[in-house]
Amino acid sequence: GPGVLPPLNYTNGSSGNCLISGTVIPTRVDNISNCSGTITYTWTFTDICGRTTTHQQILNIQPPAVANFNNPPPSATINCVDIPAPGVLPPLSYDNGVAGSCNISGTIVPTRQDNIVNCQGTITYTWQTVDFCNRTIFHQQILTVLPPPLATFTNPPASATINCPDIPPPGTLPPLSYTNGSSGN
Repeated sequence: GPGVLPPLNYTNGSSGNCLISGTVIPTRVDNISNCSGTITYTWTFTDICGRTTTHQQILNIQPPAVANFNNPPPSATINCVDIPAPGVLPPLSYDNGVAGSCNISGTIVPTRQDNIVNCQGTITYTWQTVDFCNRTIFHQQILTVLPPPLATFTNPPASATINCPDIPPPGTLPPLSYTNGSSGN
C-alpha cells in the first residue's frame, strides 16, 4: 500500500573503521492514471566520506482485468404478445474476477428505448457504466418485435344465390366479428 516504504540495507563489505553500512527508507512517487502507470521507489544515502549512493526501483502498474457481464442476454426476435411491460428493466451484474482492491463488480439497471410503429419494431436495452479505471462496460440487447397475426373474420357468410323475395331490406347491415387470436395489446 501507499504507506509501505520497504527499507534497504547497504554495506561496503569492509570491517572495522572502514565499514560503511546501514539501512535507508526510500521515497515513493506514484504516477498512476486510470489504473496504470508507475510507482518509483528511490533509496539514497550519503556515506561518512561524503559520497551519495542511489538505487531506484520502478514498478510498472498494469490495470486490472476489464469486467464482463454475467450471462448477458442476446438479441432476439419476439412476438407481439411477448413484449415486456414498459417498466421492465432487468438488472445485469458484471465482474472482472479479481479479488481485493482491483475487483471491478456491480449491477446495472438498463435504459430502455422502444421504437415500435404499426405494431412492430424494436425494443433496445442498454447496460452501460464506466469503471474506476475510466473504461466503459457495455452490453446492448435488441428485441425485434414481430407484428401480431393478421385478424380474420369469424364465420364469414359465404356468397350465395337468393330469390328476389329473400333480398334483405335496405339498411340491413349484418355485423361480422373478427379476431387475430392474440391477447393483450
